[in-house]
Amino acid sequence: MHRIHLTALAVLTLLSPAAGHAQQAVQIPARDRALQGEPQTLFAIGALEGADWETFGGVTQVAFDARDNLYVLDNGNHRVLVFDAQGKFVRQLGKQGSGPGEFGAPNGMAIEPDGKVIVADVAHRNYTIFRPDGELERTVPFEQGSTMIFRSIQGHPRGGVLAEPAGLRITPEGPQAYDSLPVLWIRPGTDNAEPVRLAAVPAPETRVSRSGSLGEMRVQFRGPPEFTPQFRWGPLPDGGLAFTYEAGYRVHIAGTDGKVQRVIERPFRPRKVTEKDKERARERRREMLERGVGIVRVVNEGGRSSTSFGGRLPDEQIKQSLADMEFAETIPVIFGMRTDPLGRIWVHRTAEKEYGPGPIDLIAADGRYIGTLQGQAMPDAVSPSGRAAYIERDEFDVQRVVVKQLPAGWR
Repeated sequence: MHRIHLTALAVLTLLSPAAGHAQQAVQIPARDRALQGEPQTLFAIGALEGADWETFGGVTQVAFDARDNLYVLDNGNHRVLVFDAQGKFVRQLGKQGSGPGEFGAPNGMAIEPDGKVIVADVAHRNYTIFRPDGELERTVPFEQGSTMIFRSIQGHPRGGVLAEPAGLRITPEGPQAYDSLPVLWIRPGTDNAEPVRLAAVPAPETRVSRSGSLGEMRVQFRGPPEFTPQFRWGPLPDGGLAFTYEAGYRVHIAGTDGKVQRVIERPFRPRKVTEKDKERARERRREMLERGVGIVRVVNEGGRSSTSFGGRLPDEQIKQSLADMEFAETIPVIFGMRTDPLGRIWVHRTAEKEYGPGPIDLIAADGRYIGTLQGQAMPDAVSPSGRAAYIERDEFDVQRVVVKQLPAGWR
């Protein structure tokens, strides 16, 4: 029996636009145009004590369907919770286990246009599909021969999921880094539907350290230096993709064929990393490792592997990880990005004076500048009617999901 333990810190990926393809350049002026209005809170879910459905083990993703029903992936409790448009609990999908409709490590979900729910389970290496009424439809294994661990999945507007593999694959010889990574459009259970690559993603150089023998091997993957620009992407209503990956302000718009159609820019430049930035980054890394955020464990026994997430690292490993941190020379302009069903692109800029969330630009896929939000949080999901869901923690560090109505003027 061979047992391989894997600890993987966040691995970043970079994407290069298709060479030789004509691209429209859209320039947005540097001066912000403030958007007025405040989101109005509709309801909040989550409590320290209460009914089973309102005590979360660890919410990792939220989503809406076409009727404003809210879906909450409670990874810590191995389930998906469904709430109606008024915030009333409707049903639970799945639970921990290895039987039909049960989860080992659910790490992503997508709501299809017809209301079906697809949940990716990295431990069982399959998709579980539920009908709109919550009944189990079927379980579909990951593609034959697939050894990918998906970092995240999102729903595709034409059905199925968009999936971004993490920067490693599991082989009988142990975990291996990819030379390149794709963003895939996958339609689980659809006959003769091969995954479609919507983007080609070159993987950065990954540093690997191993300890122990073949029978009991520990492998650690480390990504590029802190503050390296991150690959952010999101689906567009027409089936295309918006993404960003550079230190400057550049948002690429690709069609369903993966070719970049336009690049949207603002004349902001990355700034130099300071010692204060580095110290804050170390503190963030410490908090993440102590809470088990970004930790993936894979055990390979006799050619079969199991995967789990989270779990606090030993103090010595945390200390060593902080000592080994490396840093890029500049802070990227873009802190985060997402898209919504209304076709808007939410570009979260980095704060000017310190690394962290700053203003949010709303832009359309055609390059139209809608305006800028000051002092607002980035929503974790947006509904077609203009609702937004936010994963938050209250003053007692209790996780909750807050649903708000966005102002009509933010369009």
